[in-house]
Amino acid sequence: MEVEKDKKLSFLDILVYKKINGTLGHTVYRKSTHTNRYLNSKSHHHPAQLQSVVKTLITRSKRLTDEDNMHQETVNIRTALLQNEFSKTNISRAEKPTQRKDDDTSIPIAKSCLPYVRGMTDRIGESFEDITSKPSSQPTKS
Repeated sequence: MEVEKDKKLSFLDILVYKKINGTLGHTVYRKSTHTNRYLNSKSHHHPAQLQSVVKTLITRSKRLTDEDNMHQETVNIRTALLQNEFSKTNISRAEKPTQRKDDDTSIPIAKSCLPYVRGMTDRIGESFEDITSKPSSQPTKS
């Protein structure tokens, strides 16, 4: 059970606190033992997995932090990601809002999971992209 301390209370990943004006504020909560250690960008993982570390931390901060704490949380995330050897370019790219594409779900898609082997898995994935980007010979629904 968590107990309020100094007008602050942690709940899951959120630190809720009472502001001077009596309203509540919130930001990302980190335990005192938190070390900013995440998957290092130089590790042997697929680039999409590495980029998901950056995107997840940024998305988490936007969802859990109010306007009063957003700047400090952005500084915290950038510091942590730089400590884990992510480039400033990757961080900036992930901070930009993305637009979702409308997916055509009328045609079933076969999915396959492969272990990541640097150089090999990327080439296999590119082969599948070539196949899926070609116009389909299947009739379309009207």
